[in-house]
Amino acid sequence: MKATIKLTEITKLDLTVHVASLNLTLENEAISTKTTFSMTSTGMSLRLTSEHSIGELNILCEWLKKPSKDDSNLRDNDSEVRMFAKEMIKTHKKLNQSLSI
Repeated sequence: MKATIKLTEITKLDLTVHVASLNLTLENEAISTKTTFSMTSTGMSLRLTSEHSIGELNILCEWLKKPSKDDSNLRDNDSEVRMFAKEMIKTHKKLNQSLSI
């Protein structure tokens, strides 16, 4: 199963909390299906924001539990999605910093 994660937006809730909106597309090449899930994450939590069938939710849950394809660590896909969101939030904060000279 092929997975693609794309950042769509970062929203600032208050002074310290940012939420990354993500699209996760799972593509099953064996049966030629593609499902896109909309999610939000603070880097600590992961929330599904789109509506799906029970079967699609089961596929998502199983995929999130699977070990990451990155052999350099022992994380699962759930951790990888959260870390991606956290990195995007950090990058967004850096891009919005001002520099006083």
